[in-house]
Amino acid sequence: MEKMRGLVESYYDIQSLRLESESRLRSHKQKRSEQDYVWQKEVIYDRLKEIEADIYKYLAHTIKDEPIWAGWLKNVKGVGPAIMAGLLSWVKIENFATISKLWKYSGLAVGEDGMAMKLKKGQSICWNPKVKTLMWKIGESFVKTKGGYRDLYSQFRKEYDEKWAVMCTSSPKACRERGKCCDGHRFAAAKRKTVKVFEAHYWQKSRLLKGLPIESPFIIGRDSHTHEIPIIER
Repeated sequence: MEKMRGLVESYYDIQSLRLESESRLRSHKQKRSEQDYVWQKEVIYDRLKEIEADIYKYLAHTIKDEPIWAGWLKNVKGVGPAIMAGLLSWVKIENFATISKLWKYSGLAVGEDGMAMKLKKGQSICWNPKVKTLMWKIGESFVKTKGGYRDLYSQFRKEYDEKWAVMCTSSPKACRERGKCCDGHRFAAAKRKTVKVFEAHYWQKSRLLKGLPIESPFIIGRDSHTHEIPIIER
């Protein structure tokens, strides 16, 4: 598991470098000689892309027989081997008796003020930064795909659009207090809610496969939620 964790970190580090290199090539193509452009692409970009692909293939091979992958996540749009490997590396499902504890560990819980938990000066964090970053990547992945959890995001976004219909430039807290929210806040809120539902589903599926007790997600029956959102199978 330690090896997989290191490979996941390396995969995302290299992916970040590859995207940065791709952006640099695209923006400076007209300012470089053809020879310089080709060298940058073949020596840097193409090599990063090759290493990224090799790690991805290794992760895919490593997790292919994991029950939660083979029985569910391999069919869920927006979840690939790298994300699955990250979940296995950083989330030991046996350690979380309730979904609310996993949300807190993932940085998805809310504070006493009802706002998303954030890093505050002089205070220690109660979440795992790597898991929080992974959850962000999962949300981004869902938004960019079609069907599955993207449909759930669209549903939540529509609800927030109707609830916070008036555009504003205030802080997220002020927006919520007045029932308003700008486009960026609605996007973030809908994406975060989608990820929380996904993580609840992941928690339920994983614990059932391990024969561990489960509960309905904490959001069910709270804040106008009256039914459990079915697990999305594709």
